[in-house]
Amino acid sequence: MTIAIRDLEYFLAVADMKQLAKAAINLGLTSAALSKSIGRLEKEAGIRLFDRSPEGMQLTSAGRALESRARAVCMEHDDALRFATDVRTGRAGTIRIGATLGSVDDIVAPAVAHLQPKRPAMRAKITFGTPDFLLEELQHGHLDIVVVGSYDAPCAGLNRVSIGDHTYSPLVRAGHPLLSRPGLCLEDIDGYSWIGPDTQFAARRRFDDKLKHAGMEAPVACVEAELGTAWVVQVVRRTDLIGYVSTSLVPEVEEHHVCVLPIRELVLETTASYYLRDGAYMSPILAEFIEQLDLGRLDPSFRAGAAAAAAAAAARA
Repeated sequence: MTIAIRDLEYFLAVADMKQLAKAAINLGLTSAALSKSIGRLEKEAGIRLFDRSPEGMQLTSAGRALESRARAVCMEHDDALRFATDVRTGRAGTIRIGATLGSVDDIVAPAVAHLQPKRPAMRAKITFGTPDFLLEELQHGHLDIVVVGSYDAPCAGLNRVSIGDHTYSPLVRAGHPLLSRPGLCLEDIDGYSWIGPDTQFAARRRFDDKLKHAGMEAPVACVEAELGTAWVVQVVRRTDLIGYVSTSLVPEVEEHHVCVLPIRELVLETTASYYLRDGAYMSPILAEFIEQLDLGRLDPSFRAGAAAAAAAAAARA
């Protein structure tokens, strides 16, 4: 029995999308060509892989058993090709980075900025998303590394490595009513809405735990989204919402009519981390990027420039 790698890749695309027509469009194929590939694979394997219905394509029990093995084979094949490319090009190559918004400004961007002059032939493909989405992409072999500013869940088949402490400070507009209150304390935020992460982020869970310990209900999250910089400043400076920004970027964003809300209990303490797939090929570019992660975060000149540019963009919007 000879099964082509391409047929396995097509099989996985249909398994992921559960629609033959959508998978065909995504792959740049006709539905007939993709259907022929699936039929060829079923004939070679001697088993039915999908239950077909007007609602879509659902894996059979045999199809589900093949899926995990097919992913492993395709990822090994991809790793082998990338290794051969690295050998041929002498350390040039592509690194596929998954990054949450909260990890970009003072973790990912400095690392890329340090590495690029040393490896000018490198290509960095950065995908943004939530931790859950990015880690699933990493598990499927679509990314080489995922960097997060606030996430601590274990994931099957992945290794998590802590980079270091990462904190977020509460931010309000200059002239916010809370700033005029004497002896400002945690209870004073009652009744105010905020911009913050949803409960999949470790920072949010720790924040909710703090309020519960103080006997308070969590404030209304007017906007639930990942913590960023420019867009948070843009919203906070125009409203009475409480937002968050990476603590290392506070000195720069304060120049744009926002300031830290001086309530110590509201500081979100997290651990920045990166995730790697178990047993995956470690390209020279990926290894050097990992070496730069800590160094880049400690570069104050780069952080200042990145934060100032982000805040200026928000001010112009």
